[in-house]
Amino acid sequence: MDKFNRVSTKFRQEKGIVDFIEVGTQEARFIQPLAAAITNEWKNELTSVYNAHNITPSQSEFATMTFNTWLRDRRIDKPVIIAAPPAFGKSAMMSMFLRVMCANFPDTFGAVVVKERLDDLKELRDEINEACGIKQLI
Repeated sequence: MDKFNRVSTKFRQEKGIVDFIEVGTQEARFIQPLAAAITNEWKNELTSVYNAHNITPSQSEFATMTFNTWLRDRRIDKPVIIAAPPAFGKSAMMSMFLRVMCANFPDTFGAVVVKERLDDLKELRDEINEACGIKQLI
């Protein structure tokens, strides 16, 4: 993450986070409270589970804006790409978001998830099901 911070410092000085989000600059400026709450949970989980204590304000802002984009109640008609360095917490972001949404909107929330390995997909499924109180399938 340190390398990411050094490389991105120049870009942050020249551009704001809304310059990197394609949902429309005006729309991206308004942070939904749920996006901020999910970011706090994500940071807490990274700290307590993965022992990551070096989360910078710009990384928190990136996560918040990503959650904010995912929370849009409009059709997503473009691919969603999370461009962040290894060990940023991308998988943890997705897991946290899916758990929160499943718990809060069990009858209306759905998601398509693609993972490279089947075992990773099964692990994510079990994690979400456990968080939402759904019995594990054998």
